[in-house]
Amino acid sequence: INPVIEHLVNLEQLDLSHNKIEFIPDKIGNLNKLENLNVSHNELANLPEGISILKNLIKLNISHNRLETLPTWLVLLKSLKYFDVSHNRVKIKGFPQEVIDRGPDSILAY
Repeated sequence: INPVIEHLVNLEQLDLSHNKIEFIPDKIGNLNKLENLNVSHNELANLPEGISILKNLIKLNISHNRLETLPTWLVLLKSLKYFDVSHNRVKIKGFPQEVIDRGPDSILAY
């Protein structure tokens, strides 16, 4: 990811999907006006803690990556209204994998 992105502090939407990205720098937290972050269809195995300080984040799409666990700091994202973690390796206790893979609406309906 080009380091210039961390200086785009007025950015509200960032779509990095379909780029074979393996990691996102912590400095993504500098984008304090970010409301929509799409990093789907990449090669992410971890999420940077910098995302935890994005207080205006409403939509986070991390689907179709290589995530096996979800960071506990996700609970700090109080503005988050849409969260898609489908098609990862994450196991959520109590939910069948096919429900998780169908996305957030299926999880809520389950």
